[in-house]
Amino acid sequence: MLVKILVALICFIYFPGYCQDFGYDGNIGPNHWSEKYSKCVGKHQSPIDIEEDNVKIIKFPPLKFDHFNSNLKEVKILNNGHTVVLSISKGKLPVINGGPLRENYKFTQLHFHWGVNDTEGSESLINNHR
Repeated sequence: MLVKILVALICFIYFPGYCQDFGYDGNIGPNHWSEKYSKCVGKHQSPIDIEEDNVKIIKFPPLKFDHFNSNLKEVKILNNGHTVVLSISKGKLPVINGGPLRENYKFTQLHFHWGVNDTEGSESLINNHR
């Protein structure tokens, strides 16, 4: 999960125009990402293998989290048959900004990625380990 969040943040920070209009099914799924976004093809898309020896540490100002303790009006948890999705449809949405982010990002949903069974773990790797 942490790797997916990291990948999403990297995408939004370094390729802000490349992180819209993509999905995991149909004509916006992984097989079509390179048609619109040439930097999202092959090993440049998830799952990834982060090799710690190749990671560059960069200092950023702190991230700011707003409305994470607010009263949300409607939160839904859904098992869609593939994963679990938590979404917010009413109320003041939590917002993250600051740090390396150039804009405010409102939380609308999260979902989980995991292996096909309890022994496989995450889709992505760190130093070739799930």
